[in-house]
Amino acid sequence: MKSNIVISIKDSGSVCTFSLKNGIISEIVSGGCDPAYICKRAGAVLTGTTDEILASVEAAFNRDQCTVEDDLYRADLVEQFAAEIVEAGNGLPYVGDLVYSQETNMVYRLATCSRVQVNSNGKGNSVEGSLIEAGSPDDYSESAFADIIDCRVEILEQDESETDDE
Repeated sequence: MKSNIVISIKDSGSVCTFSLKNGIISEIVSGGCDPAYICKRAGAVLTGTTDEILASVEAAFNRDQCTVEDDLYRADLVEQFAAEIVEAGNGLPYVGDLVYSQETNMVYRLATCSRVQVNSNGKGNSVEGSLIEAGSPDDYSESAFADIIDCRVEILEQDESETDDE
């Protein structure tokens, strides 16, 4: 079973993206939805062991659509990429921040942070975490793209057990 999942919930007027890691919901991008409320209304049980919570959330959101009161919510599991992000003298990104990878020519949003490494001798500090796709540079205006954190992003190879849905 995965130790971390990222879910994007969409309704008629908003999108909320959040991660669930070790039973803790962390909002990545707020769009006006309360992820804990939507999970409960979709039938996801948020108590028990980590495996039980993750199984419940995955089961609730693997259905095609979830109805909450009068609004229609669609929830999608979001593909994640393990990555190492090295700062370029401008600080490390936080969960929810956008980063650009020259290697893939894609913009990603930092979904989770699992390890921060303080490096010495002129090497930038680094963080390991998971990223979700946030589009290509062409999807952003010139000024918006300039606000994306400048750092080195290296997508890490994932072993087969982390990418399979169990």
